[in-house]
Amino acid sequence: MMVQTEQILAARHGEDTVEMPTLSTFYRLVNRLTKGNDPSGAATARRQRALRPTGPFTPSLAVRPGEIVQIDSTRLDIMAVLDDGVVARPELTIAVDVATRTICAALLRPAGTKGVDAAVLLARMLVPEPMRPGWSRTL
Repeated sequence: MMVQTEQILAARHGEDTVEMPTLSTFYRLVNRLTKGNDPSGAATARRQRALRPTGPFTPSLAVRPGEIVQIDSTRLDIMAVLDDGVVARPELTIAVDVATRTICAALLRPAGTKGVDAAVLLARMLVPEPMRPGWSRTL
């Protein structure tokens, strides 16, 4: 395998251009590259690796504010007295900016977040508070 590697390197980059590592270093690198792909390993292990589904989540990197905003809802572990006098656990819907880890908007509902709540979150994120109707009265 080392001879074939030397031939490929010579064909691509010219004779004696790329220095080959020692034999032990070469095989250590090859073993690191082929870890888990052993063709002489057990067939069941190869089949299991081949049939394993990809992970459900892909890492995402946000470097600018507002590039990725995540929205999530969760039922809080507190009891609250609602407008109609019923005691229940409220639901919090929140929008968080991934890059800055800041809360863009939040919404507290009695139960069952709906699609209109996502629209309210979006409106709260895009309209500054002083421009919202009734803001001076609330202040």
